[in-house]
Amino acid sequence: MRQVDVTVIIPAKNAGETLGDQLSALAGQTFAGAWEVILADNGSTDNTVAVAASFAPQLPALKIIDASERAGSSHARNRAAAAANAELLCFCDADDVVRPAWLDALVLCLATTEIVGGRLDIESLNSADVRAWRSAPSASRETDSIQFAPSGNMGIHRSVFSALGGFNEDYPKSHDVEFGHRARSAGYRIGFCQNAVVAYRLRASLRELAHQAFRAGRATAQNCADHQVPRRPIRRSVGDWAWLFVRIPTLVSRRRRGIWVRRASEAAGRLAGSLRHRVVYL
Repeated sequence: MRQVDVTVIIPAKNAGETLGDQLSALAGQTFAGAWEVILADNGSTDNTVAVAASFAPQLPALKIIDASERAGSSHARNRAAAAANAELLCFCDADDVVRPAWLDALVLCLATTEIVGGRLDIESLNSADVRAWRSAPSASRETDSIQFAPSGNMGIHRSVFSALGGFNEDYPKSHDVEFGHRARSAGYRIGFCQNAVVAYRLRASLRELAHQAFRAGRATAQNCADHQVPRRPIRRSVGDWAWLFVRIPTLVSRRRRGIWVRRASEAAGRLAGSLRHRVVYL
């Protein structure tokens, strides 16, 4: 077993178009310690594995593992964590791009905090319209601590990850939010690592946006059922549906249409999740 200080984990499924940019960015890291990259393939049917394998000369400690037994990036991340050789685990995604000092920053933050989330830059990879479709991720805020570390920019001690049981694979979306609930309940503080920056790619089509937002809405209801998250006030839910109805005439604008699709999909997801998990989180 090769001795390494850090394991970088990337879940991937049909990420052939974007994976090369992320692996190139990792090959350019300024971190001087010993580290490895584990790509967990979650059942790709495109050239994801071939693209990853082509980076073996630039990333000699690259490992590609099969994580297709169960669909979901949470499963892929857990499989890679189980195969890691380091005590420090750093997670990123196959469609984003880490900055050169990303790994340096996470390792420095992990010297004083067991779990950290880095900053998500939504400017670099997304058009103005796409950025307008959703608000800035909570982990992009400058603060000492956050409610959860985004799984696309997260550092954690392996011992803590194991103690918490890894990501909950029953969550197809927002498993990082659910993990944050468990971590905080167990007494861990989640720190914010300002200098660990990832250029974060948002969903650029309305179909992808709707799919992601629906799953996020459903996961919020699941979190409510699992962790006794306070219910949304009924007046807020009524206000959300009224907002959608009143703004139907504005859908001629692509920017406004994206905002509407996101909010409508989230609301539909919350409704579906509420019915499935027998909670009221509309």
